[in-house]
Amino acid sequence: MTDSITLKTDYAIKYTTKDPVPLEEILESLRGLKDILERTPSFIEHQYPDIRVDEIKIFIQSIQSGSLKEEILIELICGGRENYDSAKATLQKILKDSKTVRTIVAIGVGALIGGGVAYSLSGKNEPTTNVQAYNNNIVNIGSGVNFTGDDIAAILDSIGDREKKKLAQSAISVIKPAKNDDSATIEFDNDPRLTISNDFVKETPVDYSAPVADVKTETFLKRKIEIFASDRDKTESVWAGIVPGIIEKRIRFILENGIDAKKLHEGKRILNADIAIVSKHNPTKKKYEVSSVIIQKVY
Repeated sequence: MTDSITLKTDYAIKYTTKDPVPLEEILESLRGLKDILERTPSFIEHQYPDIRVDEIKIFIQSIQSGSLKEEILIELICGGRENYDSAKATLQKILKDSKTVRTIVAIGVGALIGGGVAYSLSGKNEPTTNVQAYNNNIVNIGSGVNFTGDDIAAILDSIGDREKKKLAQSAISVIKPAKNDDSATIEFDNDPRLTISNDFVKETPVDYSAPVADVKTETFLKRKIEIFASDRDKTESVWAGIVPGIIEKRIRFILENGIDAKKLHEGKRILNADIAIVSKHNPTKKKYEVSSVIIQKVY
């Protein structure tokens, strides 16, 4: 199918704030919402597998102050995949009744906001009860248009790690105008069931920071090491030494499987080896500290 059809749907988001929202936060929320809306074609294409969304255009229809309200017009330029007749019939059906598309876009936005905030909280010791409850609610709403929890999870899982970080920041940006009000909620004209509670707002971080891994490993090939202590009968204790130029203080050595402890114990004390330096994150000092060196191969 070479012809395209433009589908139009509207979208509105309202922040029930008592005080006016600063301009910078409005702009940030709009940028975040734009990024999220541009991801919703994945939900439409999942629902209608015989059509393809080639382009999405987003327009601001109005912005109201006070309790901030942003009204958006969305244009979806759609074409077909392989079966012309099937795609054409689907698009004509949607043109006659665009309510389903409107609902799918709303579900997509809710799922992406909830998923983005959940991702921003992953690996952190922070509450997520209300975020999880909201995401469960999205699944329940999705069932009304034949969207299962697995369908939503599959779309969110298909987003790469780098894009998930961007999604997390976009979701936080959408929530931000409600963060400075102790009782603010976020309402969607498309579906009142998608309302984001004040408890959800409170659980959302102010900014996104990537989760810090507890442990990180750096590998070095044919690196000079000096063995200070060894034990022919053990591979994970007693062994210790330094890695000149990298680790100048005595550190624990661990022999990886395949290294002959008995032979190494009786051999040279200065040698070249493939090693992995293991560092653990110290949350108090907010930095990584070397904990051990794994000897992987000896030359």
